Amino acid sequence: MQEQAGRCMECGRVLEISPYLSTSFLLAALSIGQKHLYDLSHASPYYRLKGALVRMIPSDILECQPRHKMSYQQEFNCQFLNIELPLCEKYNIAPSAMKKSLNVYDNYHALSAIESWLKGAFERGYTLSA
Repeated sequence: MQEQAGRCMECGRVLEISPYLSTSFLLAALSIGQKHLYDLSHASPYYRLKGALVRMIPSDILECQPRHKMSYQQEFNCQFLNIELPLCEKYNIAPSAMKKSLNVYDNYHALSAIESWLKGAFERGYTLSA
């Protein structure tokens, strides 16, 4: 494997290659001094924090970019708020406070795994005791 391709990680039978983990990229990224990372010339606090990156973007393209951090947490929350987890709810594994937590996306995946496990166990004849 060539150095430019980056480090490889075994993920089962799928090989994951990340160019951002190559030695040459990491050395270049780490060589950027702290004073070059922050840029006071931008009106947007978000752009000021990303000075080194913003300097690489042509001005006509930069004009079209968002000037604040884009977050999709709200969309994830809306997508998972109305998911039914009947077994978790029946056995009080998913109290309403957990469903309303800030990290609904991760909670949903955890509860979904529990729901799936319970369903499989019950289908095989297991019972749940207090």
